Amino acid sequence: YALALCRGDTNATACGSCVATGFQDAQQLCAYDKDAAVFYDACYLRFSNQNFIASTTNNGDPIILMNSQNVSSPVRAFDAAVAVLLNATSDYAAANSSRFATGEEGFDASNPTIYGLTQCTPDMSSADCRSCLGSIISAMPQYLSGRQGGRIVGMRCNFRYEVYSFFSGAPSLRLPALAPPPAPSPAPFNVTPTATPPGEMPATDSRF
Repeated sequence: YALALCRGDTNATACGSCVATGFQDAQQLCAYDKDAAVFYDACYLRFSNQNFIASTTNNGDPIILMNSQNVSSPVRAFDAAVAVLLNATSDYAAANSSRFATGEEGFDASNPTIYGLTQCTPDMSSADCRSCLGSIISAMPQYLSGRQGGRIVGMRCNFRYEVYSFFSGAPSLRLPALAPPPAPSPAPFNVTPTATPPGEMPATDSRF
């Protein structure tokens, strides 16, 4: 049993070349193994003596790849922006027959744009694709918080985001920057008037 998936923005020639190279590398690096998987930027593949393709909801054991650099922007705001972008592209990918989508989102002066990509295998239903992507996106805060880029790649679905453009062609969707949260209101406080000691007149303001 075998499965191969090329990134949705690769052409047929690049896809075929990537899969062929992956199969050759798998035979050399995993010689005599009954189950092997190889991951590249443009494609990934797996072959096995077990029928792992019978279920489109089995995402295997996803691998996590992260950019070694941390963002200089506030981490919570950056993570929130990445989540918005990946969820939006996931909605788009799940609704698209190719099960692939890319997106851009404005952010801040340090990182003007965040770029994202989501993909499922095309044989998945729309609901299964969105559920698969949702499950790996929910793991992002645990493993990729504050990172300038990262990927989680499973056998059935995957995502990637970066602070630089990494996919070909125009994005499937563009999102504006998230509005900053409103500034907190000043805390209320009570003023207790100072009592005038007996026999003294309260001070008066002589300005006029």
